This record gives sequence, C-alpha cells and structure tokens, in this order.
Amino acid sequence: MGNNSMLKKNGFAFTCLKENCPNSCCGPFKDRSPDHISVFSMDHDGIPLLHREAEAITKERGKRHIVRLNDGGWHIRLRHDRSCPFWVKGLCSINNIKPALCIAYPFYLDAFSGLNVHRTCPGLNQGHTDVETTKSMLKALKELYIELADRALAKISNSVKEIDSKCCNRQKKVV
Repeated sequence: MGNNSMLKKNGFAFTCLKENCPNSCCGPFKDRSPDHISVFSMDHDGIPLLHREAEAITKERGKRHIVRLNDGGWHIRLRHDRSCPFWVKGLCSINNIKPALCIAYPFYLDAFSGLNVHRTCPGLNQGHTDVETTKSMLKALKELYIELADRALAKISNSVKEIDSKCCNRQKKVV
C-alpha cells in the first residue's frame, strides 16, 4: 500500500458528509457509462436491493418504491429526477434498513483494478471511518455482488435451457 492509499492501518480516509454533501450519492443518478452495455438489457433506473432488504423496506414503508425485476431481483424505483425516493432533506429516511449498495458507497469493484472508490465523492479524505465500519462496508458490497452474480448465472442458465429446448424441438420435427 503506497503513501497515497485511502486505506490506512486504522481505517479508511472517508466520512459521509450527509446533509452537508454538495453532490449527494443518493442522486440524481447518471446513466451508466457508455462503455458499459447491460447483458440483460437492464436499465439503470433503480437502486439494487438484496431480497431481505426489499422485504424489510416493503414491511416498513410499503411497496410504492420497490420494483420486482424480470431476473427475480429487486430495486428501489428512482424519482423522476433520478434520485432516491428515501433521500429526504439531505438524509436517508430508511437509514435503519439502508441497502447494501448504499452501505458500501463509495466502494465498488472493478474486474481489472479490484477495489475502487467513486472519486467524485466529497467525503473522500475528509475524515476517518474505523476498520470495523470499513469491513462492514466491504461485506455489504460483497453480499450485493454475490447476489447479482447468482442472479446473472441463473438467468444465463435459463436462457441456455430455452435455446436448447427450442433447438431440440425443431430437430425432432425435422427427423
């Protein structure tokens, strides 16, 4: 780890600025990078949720902002301005059941460079997050990525089965 690393022996050089943040991580969200294409034609129009998070938010706040996706997953539907509907006056109104993606922010994983942070986050190098909290952030990120990868694997497996089924049915008719 070089001297410029944001990960320190006693934690992470970051603090959430909450209502004092000049550019909220709760939106409005931009579209994904034009260099990225969704394999499953999914739009970036919601905040991904773990199944248990969708259940907890629905139980506490109702289904109004929770959407079931065609791959079996869940997400929070964004407002028309593409911000989170639970972001109220600069604070998270579901902080007690905050989604894994939100817990993990500003961390994200990249297949080429590993653990990254969103460099536009004003909380970077503005304070200190202790080791245990940093670990919790990374565990939330891991859990979310595992669930997203599992859903992708299931969807690919189902697609392959459908293709095989159509192919085999055509071959039986030809014979």
